[in-house]
Amino acid sequence: MGGGQSKEEQLYQAVQHANHTAVKTLRRDGTSLEWTDKDGRTPLILACTRSELFDMVITLLNLGASIKAFRPGSHGGFPLHHAAKRGLDKTVILLLSRGADPLAVNDDGQTPLDMARSRGHVSVVRIIEDRMCLFSGVLREISGPGFLEALAPQWVTRKVWAVVMPSAQARRLPRYELVIYQSPKVSLPRIIIALSKVQIEEPNFSLADPVMILTDRSSKTRFKFLSEFEGRKPQLEKFHRACKGIPYQQVVVCPPVRKVSSPPHSKTEIPEDVALAMAINASIHSPPKAAKRRGPLSRNRWSLDSDNSNSTSNSSCWGSPEAGPSRATSLPLQQSPSPPPPPYEQRTRVESFWQTRPVATKPPVRNVPVKDLSAPAAPPGAGTGGTGDEKASGQCVVCWDAPARGVCIPCGHLAGCMNCLMEIKEKTWGCPVCRTSIQQVVKVFTV
Repeated sequence: MGGGQSKEEQLYQAVQHANHTAVKTLRRDGTSLEWTDKDGRTPLILACTRSELFDMVITLLNLGASIKAFRPGSHGGFPLHHAAKRGLDKTVILLLSRGADPLAVNDDGQTPLDMARSRGHVSVVRIIEDRMCLFSGVLREISGPGFLEALAPQWVTRKVWAVVMPSAQARRLPRYELVIYQSPKVSLPRIIIALSKVQIEEPNFSLADPVMILTDRSSKTRFKFLSEFEGRKPQLEKFHRACKGIPYQQVVVCPPVRKVSSPPHSKTEIPEDVALAMAINASIHSPPKAAKRRGPLSRNRWSLDSDNSNSTSNSSCWGSPEAGPSRATSLPLQQSPSPPPPPYEQRTRVESFWQTRPVATKPPVRNVPVKDLSAPAAPPGAGTGGTGDEKASGQCVVCWDAPARGVCIPCGHLAGCMNCLMEIKEKTWGCPVCRTSIQQVVKVFTV
């Protein structure tokens, strides 16, 4: 490189000699990649004219060389024109992948495809057509007298290579043309049919071997095409859609995906053994705070006075009850159900208190001593409770007549008798204690 050369000229010379290091160094120094020589060629256009400079094309594109650099004059054009003109397959593929326009024209009005066709570069022609065509493939063309079609159609059909692609003359509205080659190994087309000037007859796909007919509106020339092999209807359907300018979209049939439908929360069934274990566990670990939310009490629909001080003094349990009795049993069933029952130890003490108080209108109840393991030992003769069944289950918080033998799942509250809880479950009212939706009611037996 001479000492009087500019950096742009030095970069051009480095491209010509495939000196990648010098090109990158000059580019880092701010040297332009769009300098042109006396023939109007940029470094990228120069690299696109020689097959041994393919790696240099990659380097220049990565450094930011313009793919739209244009060389004016005859036999000029964009970098893609020069690569197609010389049949450089890899360079053409690279430029197309970087966004080169295959329909761009040079000063001679030629596209890169035209230049590749005229110079016999079959591979470049197929590469460019495959990049932008709607259809390409082998078809059977009917050519010959009409009376021979019915007698011996195999004598009047010939296989051709057909391509449906956009037209270079259409700049606003997309227009397509049908290009017919004698075979896929030929670069020059036998005929080019402008599809905007022909009438397309839809094939009768109910036939075993349907035929597609194109009629030129001006010359009334008819072109008849069949699929490559007899009965291959999908190929002819794709060709028909392409001639109408509709891209063929292949429908991919996927295997059906089984959806695991989750039933409603209220309809979920839990195995009985699991539900029983949940109920027992929830009953054992009932939080003590439930007693603080406990409302007025009434037993067997017999209302008692609400004097808390009196009930505290007369109670035989250790510790005061949380709330006094009230007349709440006169409310209808549709209203809010009774509040949650107290823990087992508190319920035993309160029930003992109510049963030890004399009620004149009820027959005497036989008292059985109850030993509360969770409370300190009571003085002799102080604590008395109900029967063994009532000790284990308490009374139904809904009807207050039957013992509570039903456990609500999943909340685990021992809330009432089986009849009341089953009726509440059918009406989807929720647990009488916590209003949680009842999925299942499990009967608990005392031992």
